[in-house]
Amino acid sequence: MAAGLTFGLLAGLFFFRLLTRRLRVLATAMEGFRRRHFSVAAARSPEDDRSADEIDRLSRTFDAMAERIGEQLEALERKDALRREMVAQVSHDLRTPLASLRGYLETLTLKAESLPQEERDEYLNAALSQSEALSRLVNALFELAKLDACEAPPQREPFNIAELVQDVIQKYQPGAKQQRIQLDYARDGESIWVNADIGLMERVFDNLIENALQHTPAGGEVAVTLRTDNTSLHVAIRDTGKGITEQDLPRVFDRFYRGKRSGGGKGHVGLGLAIVKRVLELHGIAATIDSAPDSGTTIGFDMPLVG
Repeated sequence: MAAGLTFGLLAGLFFFRLLTRRLRVLATAMEGFRRRHFSVAAARSPEDDRSADEIDRLSRTFDAMAERIGEQLEALERKDALRREMVAQVSHDLRTPLASLRGYLETLTLKAESLPQEERDEYLNAALSQSEALSRLVNALFELAKLDACEAPPQREPFNIAELVQDVIQKYQPGAKQQRIQLDYARDGESIWVNADIGLMERVFDNLIENALQHTPAGGEVAVTLRTDNTSLHVAIRDTGKGITEQDLPRVFDRFYRGKRSGGGKGHVGLGLAIVKRVLELHGIAATIDSAPDSGTTIGFDMPLVG
């Protein structure tokens, strides 16, 4: 009887250990995942796939959870790196006009009585120009932050986009003439209806045309075209500027990114195309860009027609 009880106890312990083996493997994997700071999940043993009981389902659920956590951590690391880069770029772009503004004001304060009126006016105009640059940068940052937070989701409504673009073109025609740049507009008809946020789409065309004018030399051309087919509108803004290198092309829509050939420009803070990209994303639209050095640049997008 003692021998039988001993054998039964040993057999029970053996089968119990056999039944709980996969639970120990899973527990070890979870502990390892925790020790690695939730960065890499240990793969399950292939033999676990031969069963379909609760333990196997729990193990598969853990694998999916670990993979999802890893993806989220990688996304957070990328966002944190982008945030640090953005803070550094914002600090740089704010420091330059602030230093200039302070210098002009200090000069006016220290030499107000000795400076001739003409020079005093020159300093005041320069200080005003720097303050306007700061205002543009702050406004662009605020707008981009609102778009990222989706605090102002698109208020879609049907409208005639041909008329909207015509109004935007007229707004930039005087400046284009002053820069001796030909600003053309071609469209398929006077009535092209789309369903979108009219205010946000106006900002898209503002930024695209302004960006094209900034990078087009005197004597060049900027052309805005609206082409339609049975269901879609095809928008293109083409300029005859310096173009974009192959290395810069993938980062054109990044915030604060300015390529080596961009040349900058007065008031250029590297946020215009980032805002364009974000607005189009909120409308479910993807922007495209085609450019090469010394061949100009074409930025476009497609959107569905109404009716």
